Amino acid sequence: MLTENAESVSEDVINFLEKYPELKYHDKAEDILYECMELYPNLSDEQYKELLEVRRYDGWLYFPYQEAVIVGEIDSSAPRMTLDDVKKVIEENRDSGFDNIVAKLAKIQPADQVGGSGTTTAQFFLDDDGKECVIAVYDDGEHDRQILYYHSDEYEPLYVEKLKIPN
Repeated sequence: MLTENAESVSEDVINFLEKYPELKYHDKAEDILYECMELYPNLSDEQYKELLEVRRYDGWLYFPYQEAVIVGEIDSSAPRMTLDDVKKVIEENRDSGFDNIVAKLAKIQPADQVGGSGTTTAQFFLDDDGKECVIAVYDDGEHDRQILYYHSDEYEPLYVEKLKIPN
């Protein structure tokens, strides 16, 4: 049974997609829009359109930084975290593990891109175009989890958590 709020959001989704039928470009548009309207109930039509575009890869690729800019949680002109910030977080949290380090980085700045096919990564851009970034590589069951610094087409390991192989 739907709550009153859920019914209202459902109606809002239907009305929005009737108003902008060009946004029904894939089969998950309605579900994505419903989730966005539930999470962010007071956005403009333009913001909802932007969120639909950002979330078009629903299920395998996410853009948390861009979404936070769209909904006004962060200012796109604010300085990004630096390599020194990343190294400090790693050093201060080395003993608490990979997940905690990545969570602390995400509190400083949302990841620019999270997802992948097979191996999941979270990329934190240190510049606006991703030519310099920190990449958190999650465990795919076959490789170590690690945090890499990417620059000038090279990767430099900053943190490695060895794969735990069951006995």
